[in-house]
Amino acid sequence: MIRRPPRSTQSRSSAASDVYKRQLFAGTTGLPKEFNFELLLNDVTLYWNEATSSFRSKGKIGLGYIGGQPVNVYVDGYVEIQRRRSGDMFDIYLKANESVYYYFSFVSGNMMTYSGNRNYNTLIAGLKPNARKHPGSNSRKPYSYMLSTQDRMVRFIERMTGEGGNENDQINLDGLVK
Repeated sequence: MIRRPPRSTQSRSSAASDVYKRQLFAGTTGLPKEFNFELLLNDVTLYWNEATSSFRSKGKIGLGYIGGQPVNVYVDGYVEIQRRRSGDMFDIYLKANESVYYYFSFVSGNMMTYSGNRNYNTLIAGLKPNARKHPGSNSRKPYSYMLSTQDRMVRFIERMTGEGGNENDQINLDGLVK
């Protein structure tokens, strides 16, 4: 229950604004330990794509937390989730602006990632293979991570935007990759 301040100290609209702000940012005090993940998408609209047998996102993606730090922003991007006999797979592309973007692809226990941030890519590529395991692998299903190719990310974006297809078609990727 949210307590309201006495009306004599604030105008009605100011008190309502304060209540709204407390409700909006109430989640920033922390996540339950069951939500202890590195990336939390808190608003994604998914639809079923019959042709690809996958769930796909449409519209902006709500980004709630990154590494336990609340961010609460909407970004451009795409999410696709598929279930295959070989196992579940997903692709996530998040784009804050023309130079800040991150791509994640999970298939068969391998997380591939690529970014517009060169330091991030260098850090992932520089790790020895035996160090590319999730530190909490004992409590969760283990997975390893590695640097993805830029081409894999571009093919995912083409698939989501419907711009792929004919090999001779030129796709404008200005601002998407450098």
